[in-house]
Amino acid sequence: MVRAREIFQHSRLGTAPFIEMTYSLWLFCRNLAAELAGSGPPDLFFLSKEGFLLKDLFAIFCEHTPLPSPPRPHYLIASRKSTYPPSLAPLDHERFARLTRRYRDLSVSAFLASIGIEGDTAEVLRQRHDSHQDGKIRDFAQSPVLAALCRDTEFRDAYESCRSSQNALFREYLASFGASLDESGLHLVDVGWMGTIQDNISSALHDTVPVVGYYVGLRKEAATSPRNRKKGLLFSELPERSVFFDVYDENWQLFEMILGAPHGSATAYARRDGRVVAITRAVDDEMELYARNVRPLQLRIAEAFHEVCRRLASTELDAAVLNREIAKAHARMVYLPRKEELEVFGKTSHYQNFGLFEWTHFAVSPPSCRRRARMLLALIRNRPAKGELWPWPILALYNMGLLFWGLLYGAREYGRNFGMRAAASQVVRMVAMTRRSDGER
Repeated sequence: MVRAREIFQHSRLGTAPFIEMTYSLWLFCRNLAAELAGSGPPDLFFLSKEGFLLKDLFAIFCEHTPLPSPPRPHYLIASRKSTYPPSLAPLDHERFARLTRRYRDLSVSAFLASIGIEGDTAEVLRQRHDSHQDGKIRDFAQSPVLAALCRDTEFRDAYESCRSSQNALFREYLASFGASLDESGLHLVDVGWMGTIQDNISSALHDTVPVVGYYVGLRKEAATSPRNRKKGLLFSELPERSVFFDVYDENWQLFEMILGAPHGSATAYARRDGRVVAITRAVDDEMELYARNVRPLQLRIAEAFHEVCRRLASTELDAAVLNREIAKAHARMVYLPRKEELEVFGKTSHYQNFGLFEWTHFAVSPPSCRRRARMLLALIRNRPAKGELWPWPILALYNMGLLFWGLLYGAREYGRNFGMRAAASQVVRMVAMTRRSDGER
């Protein structure tokens, strides 16, 4: 049998930033194929935006390892914002739990936009009910503001019109793919992490169609039921924490960055030229970042994906060995990244068009000397709480000017999972590649 070390020679994939993600996504596709083997569904829906690249990679995987009965792949343009209004119940029976559980404090404007009420009607309602100058209202679900809104005739009319029309349009959009959902159910593929879009879709279909979601990663907070099942295929906390969960969860935003798409996020559904389409809204800065930073990485990964498929399709490896080697490759990226990779990820920004309606920037301003000293002390004493090192521990330390300590942190975490000898080897390799990269610049 070929030794695993010989198969997973990362240098054979090149030196592009985060190129080892190719292995992680290959393992996800392999596990997805295993789930679909046998009596798999006739149709498989990849959810936007992360499904854009996942759909292409799964097609490449199936070229090298054909399925007995491959499903018809579809790209379903959907988001939390576009699927939440169709999922809502009549107002007297709706508690907005899927919104307020995640975003407890909301402004009136954010609440109205999240449930699909925008434009002039939203502005009139905001001026009538918002005494906080559009600031966040604590515990919005229990606030007098929401109670007053629900008694407002204009709000009630706008709410019912929006939710019923969006529900009808979404169901027609879904039906346009020609899938026999009543017979086989709706099978979705997405990145994760709690399957909120799936929950919305299941509610929009009034739980009449069984829905199954296949995810890169799944958290324990994910809601499931017999007719709304979810599976984390690369890492998961359900039904129990999977092996190497911490490795893949160390920087889960990395999956979201790499699995971007060349279009905006879905906002609603509308009829255009006699058919229902998803309306998307692109944010210029986000699209520019995608074209400049993300798309080149995707092209490199897709090219390397062919090589990985060829290399692994004809190789027999014990499942435990395979999982361990791919987790080690992923651990290199998240625990011992090169400076170039930190800079690429640090340039990433994301606009959230549901709940918060604000930008998330991963590059932050240098902290105060006091905070830097406090963090250094926490590192010396023990591992700081993960929330203190958001969004990615080693990037947070790099932004604080504590890259050396970030290296020690990463080596410790890598060693905790794979042994200190392996960690030392990776540190030496990482330093050498960083010096080589700096020299080429």
